[in-house]
Amino acid sequence: HQKEAVKFLLARKRCILADEQGVGKSLELSVAAIEGNFDSVLIICPASLKTNWKNELMWYVPEKDITIIDRFDDKTKPELEAFLGYAVGKSSKTKKELLEEAKNAGKWQDNRFIIVNYDVLVDFFSLKRTLTEKARQEQIENSPILKYI
Repeated sequence: HQKEAVKFLLARKRCILADEQGVGKSLELSVAAIEGNFDSVLIICPASLKTNWKNELMWYVPEKDITIIDRFDDKTKPELEAFLGYAVGKSSKTKKELLEEAKNAGKWQDNRFIIVNYDVLVDFFSLKRTLTEKARQEQIENSPILKYI
């Protein structure tokens, strides 16, 4: 089935691969991206699986080609300071000010492989909302989705 999935990915300019958990989506994606010489692969998955996706991809591609996009709301003040290039503990800004600055900086980073979860993706793109946010989130959380562009 993995060979068929790679053929499926290579035969299309854009597509969604939504296989069952544990059947080798990262292998299928990696082989297709390498064989197809794709410039950009967007992986949308539950937040809890972003690091797992990165670790799986690193079997096939260099770490420098992989970017995980995170949300800023759950970051501590020292994490925000470090992220924005301030000396940790030396910024005179409040956490709220740092959070606003981080969001304004728009830290979407283009790379060959971009891993993001849905609730972070909507911070960067205006998506059509045909389902309620909760229903859409449940749909995404229960069915890992991968799309390459």
